[in-house]
Amino acid sequence: MRGNPGPALAGLYAVGEVSCTGVHGANRLASNSLTESVVAGTRLGRDLAWELPERVDDDAEPGLAADASIVDGSHRVEVHTTMSRNVGVLRDAASLHAAADELEAVAGKADSAGAPSRSSWETTNILTVASAVVAAAARRTESRGCHRRTDFPESRDEWHRHIDVRLDANGVVRTT
Repeated sequence: MRGNPGPALAGLYAVGEVSCTGVHGANRLASNSLTESVVAGTRLGRDLAWELPERVDDDAEPGLAADASIVDGSHRVEVHTTMSRNVGVLRDAASLHAAADELEAVAGKADSAGAPSRSSWETTNILTVASAVVAAAARRTESRGCHRRTDFPESRDEWHRHIDVRLDANGVVRTT
């Protein structure tokens, strides 16, 4: 929790599901991981309250955050519907491909000149996370934990690893 926040985003901390601490082993999406999130999040928040600067300058790389397009909040339902229809508990290559196409279509509606609002930022964030989930689910050709691929029903040893998901300079989700 208090370790190195990573070279790319100084000051970014992760707790709970995204932190991959292993405190509770592979027990994801259960009460133990929720407890870990509450405890670790509370401790981190308390510690950081003493370290927060008065003002944070935008030092993002040129061409990324400053030029980013945002999706109007009215498209939020499209993202939710796409994920519910295509990326539920049971999924396969066809449903993941359909989800990727639909999310790409929503992303194509982004407007760099649009007026930022809380709703538009939330929708853009939801779209980004949804795209990352779909990309990682499509890449993982096995079933493991809550990820159930009907076209790949068994776990496979070569997938006993993490999948890294990143945005490239154009905001396109890439997996490794």
